[in-house]
Amino acid sequence: MQLVVTPLSVFPIFTALIMLLLAVHLFENRKVRGAKKFAYFMLAASLWAFATGIEMMTVSLPAKIFLSKVSYIGIVSVAPLWFLFCQNFGKDFRKSGISYSVLLWIFPILNLILVFTNELHGLVWPSFTPVDGIQGTRLIYGHGPIVYLQAAYSYTLMFMGSVIFIRKAIRLGNLSKKIMAVIIVAMLVPLFSNALYLFFTDYLQGVELTPFSFALTGYILALSIFKYKFLKILPAAKERVYDGIQNGIIVLDNANAVVDYNPAVVKLIGFELTLGRRFDTTLSTEIPGAIVDSGALYVAETKKWVEVARNELYDDLGHEAGKIVLLYDVTHEREIQKELANSQKFFSTVADFLPDAIFIINTNEKVIVWNKAMEKMTGIPALEVLGKGMEVYSPFFYGEPRPMLANVVMQDALSHCTSGACETSWVHSSGDHHTKTIRITGKGGESIYLWAVASMLFGQDGLPLYAIESIRDVTKNLGHEEALRKKLEEIERLNKVMINREQKMIELKKENEELRKSTEKPL
Repeated sequence: MQLVVTPLSVFPIFTALIMLLLAVHLFENRKVRGAKKFAYFMLAASLWAFATGIEMMTVSLPAKIFLSKVSYIGIVSVAPLWFLFCQNFGKDFRKSGISYSVLLWIFPILNLILVFTNELHGLVWPSFTPVDGIQGTRLIYGHGPIVYLQAAYSYTLMFMGSVIFIRKAIRLGNLSKKIMAVIIVAMLVPLFSNALYLFFTDYLQGVELTPFSFALTGYILALSIFKYKFLKILPAAKERVYDGIQNGIIVLDNANAVVDYNPAVVKLIGFELTLGRRFDTTLSTEIPGAIVDSGALYVAETKKWVEVARNELYDDLGHEAGKIVLLYDVTHEREIQKELANSQKFFSTVADFLPDAIFIINTNEKVIVWNKAMEKMTGIPALEVLGKGMEVYSPFFYGEPRPMLANVVMQDALSHCTSGACETSWVHSSGDHHTKTIRITGKGGESIYLWAVASMLFGQDGLPLYAIESIRDVTKNLGHEEALRKKLEEIERLNKVMINREQKMIELKKENEELRKSTEKPL
């Protein structure tokens, strides 16, 4: 194979070697996030440049065409590899069903098949024209429809990848504005150079500038990766924290369009969000069949209860930059609440069957059960008391807010049960229940006597759960005791009267006897 070496043909070879060295260096540092995928990108660009350089040296037309076909392996590969590199850095696209990375290669593979069978259809290169019409070292390739389709596909992937990369880089903010501007220019240069080659081939006389521009892009990004540690620490650390948070995080812009979200969002709501789509921050219209209850949403797909919180995001100047929506998994709390509600319902049902007035308080000293007998005794409906403290119901008994016996028992239990355990000495000495007699004044001014008994209810872990107090009207019993006491006092009084009378009779009899004896003495 005859070769003609010119300065113009040597430059692509030199460029290919630079990109190859960059790829080797990237492979040596493949533990750096994104380095491995960027190395593959550099290898594809290196193959493109190397095959282009050899093609420019070659004189034989069949050899030129074959080398152009080889260069196409790099041409169809750079855009998907660039997109995968940017996606790995930005993580703005996530897998669903068939891996999208496989889908990215369908068109490039079909394109390669058409390239290597171009002689059969001419859809890639319909013509080959030597520069100046003379058999020489350069050809002007006629561009068929497949070339433009490949260009459109590559431009789309390059542009999408660049947008992902730039947006994530700006958000991380670990590069200066000048360096960021240089990176953006480096990303755009290959697109412009390739467009020049496609649409101004005759003016460039078959010279392809795109591989050179990729070398520039590779050098600038490699410098950012290794000198400025662009991908080494900050993005990896932030992504690990961001992706590892159990709560869902959705970032919105000022138009409420989705900018980013972490994997926890999908676990909570059961589907992927569409980036750039407007998002309802209440979440109720976003989830099909969502049930709203007490400020939380039930998601049937994931069988989870989710609470939503919204916060504004501001830039350094204090201007609103967007919103952050936080999703909290409150399924466990809801299950506990359901169990507590069932327990309270059970307690209430059982308590309503009992004749004595009963109420139950929780560890917050709020009423959870107020049975019908208690309603009848106090005249206070359960709905006015449930969830309330002693300040609502204790004035009925004491005329002012003050602790009931259940409150005293609960306070005593809580004071001896801290850090998840109760004092052993208190457990053994506290006893099963406490009693107290209360005297209140009825509506007619009469005295009413109430007998109260209170006890603690403990959970399986031995910690206090509830305090229950039962109150019974013992006025009649005490009335009978009072009547008996008065009767006994009256009997005792009468007994004393009889004793005193008997004693008086004895004394009178004695005096009479002495008088009789004194009158019987002889004169």
